[in-house]
Amino acid sequence: NNTADQLDDVGFLSVKVLGARGLRAADFVTLSDPYVTVELGNKFLRTETCYNTLEPKWNKDFKL
Repeated sequence: NNTADQLDDVGFLSVKVLGARGLRAADFVTLSDPYVTVELGNKFLRTETCYNTLEPKWNKDFKL
């Protein structure tokens, strides 16, 4: 039985964050400044912030 607590025994997880579409504006005056967070157990990763857009593109590969 493998759990996130036993991550070293499992291997690694690969996540590719491409982008987003159809986001809702969260700011009152401008468009949103979106970013993505990836969390697994005590590992925490974050994309760069894409400023003033509702269709961000990251094309970011993460390995946990």
